[in-house]
Amino acid sequence: MKNIFKYIGIISLMCFSFYYTKEAAEFMKNDDIVMKEIENYANEHDKECIEGYMTSSGVVLGISGLVVDTNLSYSNMKGTGFDSSLIKYKESPCVLSLENNKKDYIIGGNPSKNSVSLIVNVINGKSIKNIISIAENKDIKLSILSDYVYLENNKEFIKTLLYSDYDVLYKGAKEEDLKKYIKSLKNINKNQKTFCVYIEDDNILNYCMENNLNTIKTTKKYSKNYLSNVKNDLSKGNIIVLDESVNLKNELGVIINYIKSRGIKITTISELLN
Repeated sequence: MKNIFKYIGIISLMCFSFYYTKEAAEFMKNDDIVMKEIENYANEHDKECIEGYMTSSGVVLGISGLVVDTNLSYSNMKGTGFDSSLIKYKESPCVLSLENNKKDYIIGGNPSKNSVSLIVNVINGKSIKNIISIAENKDIKLSILSDYVYLENNKEFIKTLLYSDYDVLYKGAKEEDLKKYIKSLKNINKNQKTFCVYIEDDNILNYCMENNLNTIKTTKKYSKNYLSNVKNDLSKGNIIVLDESVNLKNELGVIINYIKSRGIKITTISELLN
């Protein structure tokens, strides 16, 4: 019995020593001048999440931030002194994010980004190449919205878009087509991320969520009078869907010039919602 108490005492002493050593090391680290410099640097350079907001129609996502990882940065500088080039960062995530809100419609980008996104809804494909060429001459990238049939019939064209960092988005009314669409995109470019866009199918949110995709729904969808509609409704964070047509081809350059004149950047969906 005495031996049992003896061993318990030894183990307790070892645990206490380990705890004390750890706490002492943590105290010394926090009191270290290098750690203080790292913390001062963090106070000046941390960019916290800019949270979004929810409405009855859907969600406007937050913008995740980057903050200094003080412990990892300290480990990098231990024994060498403070060096800002050795600073390491970690993400400051938002509650309202692509990952957390697949069950909600995304209705816009965060206004603090000072950006909008233009999505061209492919109707018959006759004008789409000219429309993209006009945008490229203005040094912007559109996002392309198509169904599975168009994707399958235009794989080489889609492949060119994907490898130029365009976003190709899905519209449709069948879950089996969505699954084939996702598989086809991955076969072209395994890193491609897509989004669903609500056009008229009320089931799209559920089956896109089940396939781990976010769904966009916007009131900024125009099939005519493109320029006047954009002028009347434009605000930061807009997701604007423009139906493909000859009229869009004729008006797109002016639309782009107008948005730029308002000091607003035009980005792809992935950039807007990142």
